[in-house]
Amino acid sequence: MVSLPPASLLRVCLALLVVFFAASCESYGPGAGPFATIVIDPGHGAHDTGGKSRFGLNEKDLALDTALRVRDCLQKRGFRVVMTRTTDVFIPLDQRVAISNRTPGAIFVSIHYNWDRGRTGHGVETYACSPRSFRLARNVERDLSCAYRT
Repeated sequence: MVSLPPASLLRVCLALLVVFFAASCESYGPGAGPFATIVIDPGHGAHDTGGKSRFGLNEKDLALDTALRVRDCLQKRGFRVVMTRTTDVFIPLDQRVAISNRTPGAIFVSIHYNWDRGRTGHGVETYACSPRSFRLARNVERDLSCAYRT
């Protein structure tokens, strides 16, 4: 196994997340499945930094970086993407919901990173709150879990 510095390892993990998420969405095909628009919500922002890694990275920055990469990847595949934020600003929860509600027929994806100070937690968390989103959630969970184990 190659030992990568933390920043390089993080870039590899972010790239894998983007590829696996985009592949999971692609199994629907833009316009062919139950959705063609994806609302991406990078968690936290501005004063709400979220968790902080042992490397000093804020969750808000990682979530935004990942969200922008996912956006670019999905747009190249023909999906319409709506972002709740594209810069380091704080968007209150009710406004994030309003953005999603103004986008009919879309699926809502919120990106977060969970930190575990004790280093006992591991793996991927995927939540789905509607029957339309279960298939995508299962695909993302499966693909990310497989990548995590290898």
